[in-house]
Amino acid sequence: MAIKEFLVSRMAKDWLKAVLAFVLATTFILSPWSSWIQSRTFGNVILVTVIQSPAKSVGSFLDSSFLLLVFLFINSAIFAFMQAVAGNSYPALGVILFLVTYISATIRTFNVQRYFVPSLVGPLLAFTACTSLVGVGGRNSSGGAQFDNNFLISTINSYLIGLAISFILNILVFPDFAEPRINQLLITVLANISDLSSSILKSISGAEITKEDYAAGNEIRTKLVVEIQNQFRLIDTNIAQAAAEVSYSCFSVKNYGQIVKGCKSIASVLFSLQTTLSSVSAQQLLASKEFANEISPRMRGSWIKLDSACKNLFDEVATEINDRSKSNRIVDKEAEEALAQSLQVAQEAIVEFENHNPSVFLKVFSEKKDISEGLLTNEVKAGWGKLLQLTFFILGSKEIVKELTTLHTDISQMSKSRKIRLHFGYFAATNALKRFASSGSNNAGWSIRGLLVAAKDFVLSPGSIFGIKSAVALVCLQMILFNRPDIFKQWYLASAVTTILVAVSPSMGQTYLGLPIQIIGSSVGAILGYAGVVACGKTSYGLVGFAFLVAVPGYYLQLKGLQTFVLGLLMLMSFSTYVAVSNANAINPFFDAPDLYLGKTIGALAVTLTFSVVFSMVLYPTLARDVLRERMCEIFQEISMFYRKIIVATVNVPVDSIHVEQDVSVQEARNQILTKLLALENLVVFASAEPRLEGKFETAKYRAVLASQHRLLDRIDCLRMSAGDKPLDNEVRTLMNRENIGKARSEMQQTFRLLLYVYASTLLTKQKIPPGLPKAAEVRNKLAEEIIMTVMKHHHGLYPAGDELDGIIPKDKEGILRTLNTEKWMRIISFSASAREVAQELDRITPQMVAIFGSFADVLTKEADFVAEENEWLI
Repeated sequence: MAIKEFLVSRMAKDWLKAVLAFVLATTFILSPWSSWIQSRTFGNVILVTVIQSPAKSVGSFLDSSFLLLVFLFINSAIFAFMQAVAGNSYPALGVILFLVTYISATIRTFNVQRYFVPSLVGPLLAFTACTSLVGVGGRNSSGGAQFDNNFLISTINSYLIGLAISFILNILVFPDFAEPRINQLLITVLANISDLSSSILKSISGAEITKEDYAAGNEIRTKLVVEIQNQFRLIDTNIAQAAAEVSYSCFSVKNYGQIVKGCKSIASVLFSLQTTLSSVSAQQLLASKEFANEISPRMRGSWIKLDSACKNLFDEVATEINDRSKSNRIVDKEAEEALAQSLQVAQEAIVEFENHNPSVFLKVFSEKKDISEGLLTNEVKAGWGKLLQLTFFILGSKEIVKELTTLHTDISQMSKSRKIRLHFGYFAATNALKRFASSGSNNAGWSIRGLLVAAKDFVLSPGSIFGIKSAVALVCLQMILFNRPDIFKQWYLASAVTTILVAVSPSMGQTYLGLPIQIIGSSVGAILGYAGVVACGKTSYGLVGFAFLVAVPGYYLQLKGLQTFVLGLLMLMSFSTYVAVSNANAINPFFDAPDLYLGKTIGALAVTLTFSVVFSMVLYPTLARDVLRERMCEIFQEISMFYRKIIVATVNVPVDSIHVEQDVSVQEARNQILTKLLALENLVVFASAEPRLEGKFETAKYRAVLASQHRLLDRIDCLRMSAGDKPLDNEVRTLMNRENIGKARSEMQQTFRLLLYVYASTLLTKQKIPPGLPKAAEVRNKLAEEIIMTVMKHHHGLYPAGDELDGIIPKDKEGILRTLNTEKWMRIISFSASAREVAQELDRITPQMVAIFGSFADVLTKEADFVAEENEWLI
């Protein structure tokens, strides 16, 4: 990032706030105002500014501050209990410290970004209570009473002072509300969605017939898809932050959620189109003579008209959001008329698609003789394959217009006047309470055995194991405190508490990756603190200048990314600890010289980090590769459930069922699975860094499976888009439920779910792939051929009079083509095209899994299995 770009970026403002907070905190402990608190709590002031200042917005700061205060007062009560009640019993203190650390560390794993700050408070306060009791944390300030209440009050005040410094900078001086950033991100993502839509429509219209043009266009679209997904993640994060703010705007958080949901619906359609457009079958269609000579010239005008109308609609939606973000919008009659015209043009383009009826240019009818013999020629198969693909594109274009119109209508119906938006329910955690109550009601019928199994699963979960490790590590440090307080005090092991809490990681790979970063960050921070003390003295304001020199790179590293966050964090914490402890002992004649203190600090750091690594390996080592396989298994299971929900909501329903909207869970399932998929990238990195206990981790092979999971999810979402938000029409389901077709359809669905089950169980058990797995493409081809044969037999009158297809599908060619061109039949045709892509992707995963886990030998088959030739019309 160039210097000029950095200075005007959002990151520069956050960096400036953080640097100023660190400098002010350092200035405070050196000023006369530091007499407000005891010198041994100076470190807490800087600690809060270090972990709290790099807030991205007012909402994120208020959220973390609220949680920090809640955890602070709860753990202050625990501090008082430990000293006043359990102070005479070391075992009791150990149990309490274990529980506090376990709960805090486990909570951190729920959402690291949100709970990292408050999760540090509990263990720090609990351990501080122990050091105060033993006497290594300074003199008792409450007249020798076991419960040092003055020390507790000073500790609380030190946290509050640090929080006050951060509050002044983040709220009063440099307030940064999330809502304006949401508006800007929405406008940006709408522009990218518009560009993606335009590129897809141009490609479908025949503008990318050559391989070079297609490759260039596909590269642009792929980048747009990744960028749009990243922007949606940023928008979701900012909406969560805005929920903790008080704002004056037209849109509430609920409104923003509705807008984002509409944008994601449009993007989902476009992602489905892009997924199919990048397939071999789509390239075959676009390169075919029928498309180049007949279909494209006749339909190009309609595609261009639709593209222009969609651009205008996207611009209008962006303008609507932009205008309302600034002031109450003034109704522009010309703009309203232009919008109405764009909607009309889009609808006209959709009607033109139906009038063109491209199926008349494709060879989709067989001779009666061939049908009587049960044969489908390659020419007919190719014709139907192109019809499937083209129908999917036309239906996808309809969905774009539908979702875009719905989004604009929703925004138009929202409030046009600004209001003060309060979100007290966010801090009251009403949603969490509702979910807890809901889960409680769902589990009301659980047996004692079920509850015990659930408790066992939770205790053995990765998050709980991390909590146990952190708790046991601190208890081990506590044992040194209780048994050898002289060594504990001599080597300043109190600073090891924070080091352990940061160094112990949920997985071994994360610990290995973080070890060199932690050593470098902590050592550099301590050395800079030593340089400042030697150059300026322990109480000189010159240390403020050194604090600035440390804060500039330290906070830049924190804000740059997750990879460098810990490096910057430990650098700042190590510097502040060295300076704060030196200042607190400025008049202590028994305190070590600066160089000796530095040596002990780095020595204690090295021992602590080594202990953390060895500890992670000895006590229930959690390998990132095991966690990765479990998460990939869960994703396969959820993809199977996602597929089943789509089928149940659209195809496997009684013919006389009432048409109802799809369940909300079906529409949200893709986003939830995608979020989990994107979160696996860090686990792959951690797994690659782990020691080779089971052999080298095959990163490339696992990435291949993850890429296939992404593609499979996109292709199943194509099924959802093709089917629509209602069950398929009764007449369509009558055809799909015929005996021969229903049997083939059931076989296809069972095969799809069987393969997903095998993949999931293989990842979970690490067993080999069983031999003779069915081919998803073969059973799907069988279903497609059954449907075509049924339609052709009906066309040639090979069924007896009174057949159930009479009155549903005409027998003449023109009537059949006209019927297939209606939306209800276009949906099942498009559904078949999507099922083809799903089947092919499932078949690609099998050899990928075999490459990782191997396969059992098929001892019952003496000869090689016969491999059917691929049907080009279904590729």
